[in-house]
Amino acid sequence: MAIKDNKKKSSAKSIAFLILPYLSAIIAAILVAVFLFTYVTSMSIVQLAVNKAQKTDNTTEHLASQIIKDASDEQFAKIKYESQWATVNVEGWENKNIPVYLGNTNYILTYGAGTPMYSKFCGQGGRVIMDAHVTTYFNEIEKTEVGAKVYVNTVYGNYVYKVDKLQIFDQYDSTYINPSYDSEQLVMYTCYPYDNNYRPRVQRIALICTMVEGKVW
Repeated sequence: MAIKDNKKKSSAKSIAFLILPYLSAIIAAILVAVFLFTYVTSMSIVQLAVNKAQKTDNTTEHLASQIIKDASDEQFAKIKYESQWATVNVEGWENKNIPVYLGNTNYILTYGAGTPMYSKFCGQGGRVIMDAHVTTYFNEIEKTEVGAKVYVNTVYGNYVYKVDKLQIFDQYDSTYINPSYDSEQLVMYTCYPYDNNYRPRVQRIALICTMVEGKVW
């Protein structure tokens, strides 16, 4: 019986030794296939992300180009999305040389004031719209005096506006931030009021300004 058992064990070992190389090759092939599949999938995801980013960038640049389509390409600056196109100073404000960017996402408003993509630029007629957070760059709007001068230095020229009035309106009211207007205005707005004990600010306050100096395009 011991001899038979030994023969069975020996036979089993021989079969195992014969199968082992094939089994190792199969496992290796599976691992390679999994690696290739993972690599190809990850590269596809990366490529999709790159394509999406490029498409977004092209879209925003196209929108920016539409904004300045009425101006002379030879003289008017090409302003790209998220780029700084101006600085603004308001008479009586402690905040000086506030940067103004094209676009008004939360990311942009972290670094300065924003200009919506639908806004006009200084000198183009209609409304030039700027907005910023009430706790940072536009926290002095509420105390601005009527008649104060607003100086906007752009990448293509300097402009001066005069504050005609302070206007409070509902957050869903687009009357004062509509770019269409029969003459040029600068509208600088933010949330209202500044001090509301952290309750939601459902109103907006704006400086409504008229242009008194600057080139008309």
